[in-house]
Amino acid sequence: KVFISIDDDNKKFILSIAKKLLNLNFSIVATKGTSKFLDDNNLTIETINSSGLLVKIAEIFKNYEASIHSAKITTLGEKVEDTFFIEDLRTNLISKNKMQKIKKALVEII
Repeated sequence: KVFISIDDDNKKFILSIAKKLLNLNFSIVATKGTSKFLDDNNLTIETINSSGLLVKIAEIFKNYEASIHSAKITTLGEKVEDTFFIEDLRTNLISKNKMQKIKKALVEII
C-alpha cells in the first residue's frame, strides 16, 4: 500500500504517479481530498469480456472529447476489470457533469 496526500495546486500531477503505482500492483490509500480527486478522474469498468469492448469504450471517450491519461486493463478469463484515468483533450480535469454522462454511456454498452 502507498499513502498519498497532496495539495490542491498539485493534484493534477498525481494522476501519472497513481497510474505507475497501480501498474506496479500497489494499492493506494489517500487523504479525503486526494482520494476524491482520484475517484473523480477514475473510471473502473467490471463486466464480462466481449468482442470489441475496448473499442466501444474508446468510442465513448472520443465522443465526449475525453482523453485516456492512463489505463490498467485486466482480463481474467471472461471477467474484465479496466480502470481509466481520463482528462479532457486539453489535459484538464473532466467536469462532474461530463463524467456522469460518460458513465451513463458506458453503462449502456456493458
